[in-house]
Amino acid sequence: MVNTGKPSGGCKLCKLRRIKCDEVKPFCMKCKKAKRDCPGYSDPFEAKIRDQTQATIRRFRKMRGDTTGAENRTSPPQAPFTECLQTPFTSHKQTTTTSAMAVLHRRNGSSNSNSSNSSLDSLMSTSSTSSTSSDGDNGRADQYIPLSIINHLEDRATSYFLSEFVLIPMREGNLPVRGYFPWVPKFMSKTQPAKVFLSAFRATSLASIATQHGKTVIGSALSAAQRHYLVAVRAMNQAIQDPTLAKSDETLAAVLLLALYETLVTSSRGSIKEYINHMKGAAMMVKLRGEQGLATQEGEAMFTTTRNHVLGFSCLPCAPEISEFTWLLRHTCAREKDIAALNIANSAIRQDIDRVFRKARDADHDNRHPRTVQRVLTILQSARALEARYRRLNDTHVPPQWASPVAEWVASRPDADLDTCATAPGPVYGFETMSMGVVHLMTFVSHLMLTTSVLRCAAWLAGPDADWRAGDEYRDMAATAGRRVADLGRDPLKRVAGQIVLWPLFAASVSDFAKDGERRFLQGRLRYLADVAGITQARTFLEMRVSSPSDDIERDRGTGYHW
Repeated sequence: MVNTGKPSGGCKLCKLRRIKCDEVKPFCMKCKKAKRDCPGYSDPFEAKIRDQTQATIRRFRKMRGDTTGAENRTSPPQAPFTECLQTPFTSHKQTTTTSAMAVLHRRNGSSNSNSSNSSLDSLMSTSSTSSTSSDGDNGRADQYIPLSIINHLEDRATSYFLSEFVLIPMREGNLPVRGYFPWVPKFMSKTQPAKVFLSAFRATSLASIATQHGKTVIGSALSAAQRHYLVAVRAMNQAIQDPTLAKSDETLAAVLLLALYETLVTSSRGSIKEYINHMKGAAMMVKLRGEQGLATQEGEAMFTTTRNHVLGFSCLPCAPEISEFTWLLRHTCAREKDIAALNIANSAIRQDIDRVFRKARDADHDNRHPRTVQRVLTILQSARALEARYRRLNDTHVPPQWASPVAEWVASRPDADLDTCATAPGPVYGFETMSMGVVHLMTFVSHLMLTTSVLRCAAWLAGPDADWRAGDEYRDMAATAGRRVADLGRDPLKRVAGQIVLWPLFAASVSDFAKDGERRFLQGRLRYLADVAGITQARTFLEMRVSSPSDDIERDRGTGYHW
């Protein structure tokens, strides 16, 4: 039986919950009132096709204008396997098949590559492609499983990942804007996406839905994500051996997606190292690509993503040094806007401090050489001048176009509520777009890290036995750092926002200048990211016992915590 009647017009989530949907477009109001993310509506043609019989295949071949060999086929059709049903060790030759849904989209004219919607249509059809075995094993029963049933989980994961990380809805006009990974639709809309990118995308999208939905979905989605992850890693090892593939956009995109996978799935201390290793590889690839890597919009976006990720963890206490990061900073500093130039100059100062102090620690004798002292004094002077610019921007002479709009003022909260409340006592800032919120957030955390750099230089110059907490400069920096810590606690709306605020939240929570209530609130937000938003790496941050700048200063003196 092919036609099962008129399909339900409800959204996918309402049908899954078996409740009546109000069918409001583009997102149903029942999902919105229940504070759920509406995944949208199913294609009505796809919903009516339940079995790929000979008549069905002939009908779609006729619709497509392809009748070659259709009438002479006598054997039952070999339905393609999905990679979710295969092990990552399958060595059979693979061919790509387009689903009936993709055929209908092309027939209706939705394959125009110049429109943004076509990228999403192609993305959905690509996620519904699968691998078929060519070893002559025609006796396997699962080869006749309808494609719509096999790929249901991958389709859901694709839609969910796009909703949470790629396309962020706007209030005005209900038009989507690009999120943190704007290059994903372009690469997935290709007829044959690179294997390394496709596997990384599937692994990450399945991981995103596995860490967010209920227990009935977690097991199958997570195991499928792990299989695709293994395939992606193997494909990555092959790609980096090829000089051409190592510089391709899709290979770099795959590395960035694998880094996101680490933050979503694993919560061990090793996951942070794996994440950093992925970002080190991305930084090396960006440097290898050079100016050619910025020739396209996707290349520029991936460059910015790589730099922002490395900028995030390079500001952490005792963070590892990445030599390629110096190139990343120097490469774009002259072309950035004023705000970005401030943040990049701040990170360059921190890189200089780490380099000078590391050489001083490695010296077996005379580690306070006059040249080293002079170099530290020069860095301290630059850091103080830059900190004064940050202070004018954020505190004393705030430009009207930079002022953070206060949406709400929270007078106070009981201590018992700090672990779970969405906002901390004080001003709650509101921004029209996520991009503006991200820029302010990164500026706040950069200012906080700059106060750490100033105190590290001052403590080193004071000597190993001196109390670096004494003096007016420490009190001044402590007051400034305290204001930045108070500005950093925010409640993410989309999971991409949680990914963005993860490192700033951690940086503020481990600051020596965070008050007890502020630290408790920040740790509560990290716990929210781990338990509710599904960013499990936040749980690792909760278990880490580090302090800044205390640990940095102890390390500069030859002891302390190391990654």
